[in-house]
Formats: sequence, structure tokens, C-alpha cells
Amino acid sequence: MISCQRMRRSTPVFTALLLAVNAGAFEITLTPPQPLPGDVLAVEVVGIDNPRRAELVFRNETYPFYAIAPGRMRALIGLTARDKIRWEGLRVVRKRFLLPDEVKTVGIELQKRTFSHQSLRMPASKAALPQKPEARTAINHIREALSKDSPRQRWEGAFLRPAKGRRSSKYGHTRTINGAMAWDWHKGIDIAAGDGQPVLSPNSGRVVLTGRFPVQGGTVIVDHGQGLMSAFLHLQSFEVKIGDEVSKGQRIAAVGGGGFSTGSHLHWGVYVHGAAVDPEPLLDRPL
Repeated sequence: MISCQRMRRSTPVFTALLLAVNAGAFEITLTPPQPLPGDVLAVEVVGIDNPRRAELVFRNETYPFYAIAPGRMRALIGLTARDKIRWEGLRVVRKRFLLPDEVKTVGIELQKRTFSHQSLRMPASKAALPQKPEARTAINHIREALSKDSPRQRWEGAFLRPAKGRRSSKYGHTRTINGAMAWDWHKGIDIAAGDGQPVLSPNSGRVVLTGRFPVQGGTVIVDHGQGLMSAFLHLQSFEVKIGDEVSKGQRIAAVGGGGFSTGSHLHWGVYVHGAAVDPEPLLDRPL
């Protein structure tokens, strides 16, 4: 028989454990709720105070959470044009001290989206640029810059169109060069603009790469924070350097047509943790 005195001593410990087990359950919200290939998927969690005690797992990859308000945090996932239309589970893990981790799984199913094909013609000298040894080195250099992950959210609200002009090429379509050469799918949008026209930063950020490369031509990459990046290619010139903080709408470069290009235009790509997403939804739907 357990004495009343022992029960009284045990009660505070038991109560504390019970409260810990039944601590407020966290909630998960996905935006957009029915994502398309090319969307930025925002995973918001309410009810966990410390982002370091939470983990997001999707397709066997772990994504970082960042605090956006007291008791609220968010992680971003880039869904690309090549993602398959299927049901998938997204898992959020709440790590707890002296207790089993709490795990919640949310199902997502990408909606169908159709992408077109584009046939381009360019001089043989330009078509040969991707075969240069330095082109592969450049790709690795660019991928390294796009993989950077800074915790500070630098962007605010909807993005601005970085140059004036019509959209001359959509995100996501496949391409054929000179009738025979298959080229990788288009990882951004092209804006038709003449040499020297201003290129503006579509949102605030920090410059993490500038340079000239065989395929991309003049290049600037801006880190908007929390895994979100903008890449600007085929530039005639740029007016920023690595480490510069740039504001929304600030002129950062001039349009050109260098590299693997059929003429003067701006290529604008947006990346989330290195995954190429469609820039255009960001013009209408703030993250």
C-alpha cells in the first residue's frame, strides 16, 4: 500500500509529466493548399516556440524552420516543373526532452500543370558554349551560391517585375536548339528588353554572386533569405558586388544578351533551397 505522504510527493512530478505530454499540440498550414509544379510551398507551424526543436522532412530531405512570430515558424519548399503529380506525405517532427518526439504527417497532392515546348535557333558558336570545360565549373559555382541558407528574411511583400518588357519565354518548358539539340527545361522566365535597360532587384536581399560565365553571361544572384534566391542572367553589366545589401526596386544591373542566348533579354530565375520555381506567382502572392 502506498502512503498518502508518498503520493503527495509524487503528485507534482506526475502532474508536470502529464502537462508536458498534453502540451498544446502544434498545427500545420500549407500555402497554397493545392500547389502546382513550380510553386513555393510555405509550411507554417503554430504551437512550437523554438525552430531548433522542429524538423520538416519531405522526400527524405530536411528543411529548416524559421521563426516568423512568437509561437509561429515557417519553412519553404521549392516545387519544380519536373515534380511528378502524386500524393506525398510531408512530416513535421517536434523534438521533446525526456519524452518521445511528436510527429505529424500532412498529405499534399500536386495539381496538374501543362508545360509547352520551345524551338530556338542560334549561331553554332553560341550553341557550342555548354560544351566548354569552364561551363561545368561555372554550373558548380552557381549551384554552390544557390545552396546558401541565411536565417534572416530580407524580402517583404510581393515581388516586383525586375525589368520592363513582355514575357518572351515561360517557366518550365522544354527546349530544342537548332532543330536537333535537346536543352534542359527552362528554370525561370525571360523578359524581352533591349541592351542596357535597367534590371531592378525584385525584393530586398544580399548579393551572393556576381560574374561572367560561358552559358549564363553576366550573372547576379541575390539572397532574399531563408533559402529564397533570385538569379539574373545574360547581363550586359552589373552595378553591385558580393556582400552588398540591396533594397526592393534598386537598380542592380543592365540587360544584355551574352552567353547561351538568342538575343538581348533578361532571364530571371527564383530558387528555393536550390530548387528552381516559377517567379511569376511571387508577383501576385506574397510569401
